[in-house]
Amino acid sequence: EEAFRAELQRNGFDTAPIHYRVSESENRFDYRLMIQTTDPANFGKLAQSLSANPLVKEFRIAPTGD
Repeated sequence: EEAFRAELQRNGFDTAPIHYRVSESENRFDYRLMIQTTDPANFGKLAQSLSANPLVKEFRIAPTGD
């Protein structure tokens, strides 16, 4: 969790508490959280960073409009 939070901060995001669950059948962690940034370009930076990370198998960034 600390590494994930650090990755978000490096890409210009503040985070609320991180919620996660362990999927034993697929041997993975699923994280759910709200992230905030003042620069919309940070979403693209985060997507590139997560895509380049071999430990990240799948991700979704969904704007909430808040």
